[in-house]
Amino acid sequence: IAVAANSEVSKTSVLSLGPLPDKNEVLVRQQQVHEIMQMSSGGNPLHLSEFHDITPLIAKTRPEGSVLDPRELAVFIPALSIVQGLAGQLSPREDIPALKQLAGSLTGCPELLKPLKKSVNAEGEILDTASPLLAEIRDRIRKLETRIRKRLEEMVRDKVTEVFLQDDFITKRS
Repeated sequence: IAVAANSEVSKTSVLSLGPLPDKNEVLVRQQQVHEIMQMSSGGNPLHLSEFHDITPLIAKTRPEGSVLDPRELAVFIPALSIVQGLAGQLSPREDIPALKQLAGSLTGCPELLKPLKKSVNAEGEILDTASPLLAEIRDRIRKLETRIRKRLEEMVRDKVTEVFLQDDFITKRS
């Protein structure tokens, strides 16, 4: 089962499983498995995908004033997306009471997920859509870079400057 897990934290959890001490707990787990199988055989399997353990990042945010960098924020997107998808998949159904009880009031925190998706991509880069001011500044930078490049191209083609140059192309570094 651990080989099929979608994350390291899931693998660890599966590998740490042991016999359940209470008969009622065994029956509840059996019902949950039965409902998962029922959903799968009905053509509606649980929508799970790969995700990273966000527990250390949550712990990192506990002290007031803590800040996560964009790469760390990006790690939350898959986990919250999975939870939001599961919540949407389970909530309208009435034929899976054990799974609904297990899911409780899962939402996927849309109040966090939506701004995260708008602000950070999967690689942890801050997107232009993070704020109107950022979009404006980046647009101005692109336009300025284009103007600089055009001016440099004019200088490279200039007959007076051309004799001093080995090549007629422009390279941008650093």
